[in-house]
Amino acid sequence: MVDVAAVHLFRAWLTSQPLSRESVAQLLGCSRQAVWALAQGRFAPSLALAFRIAELSEGAVPVGAWVRRRRRAA
Repeated sequence: MVDVAAVHLFRAWLTSQPLSRESVAQLLGCSRQAVWALAQGRFAPSLALAFRIAELSEGAVPVGAWVRRRRRAA
């Protein structure tokens, strides 16, 4: 499961872009289907892809948004 906040950030950034999802996929080095899956929350990016997303979005979707933090048991 992907962090919902990351999905919202990615989807908001994606819809604000004048680029097609195919163009975004090419710039990210992934498939158009991967971009769709990221926007739907069905796919968590690799660390390398998360860094490329952060770079392409100029920080609008930070790497840390994709990282799920676990709570420690008391």
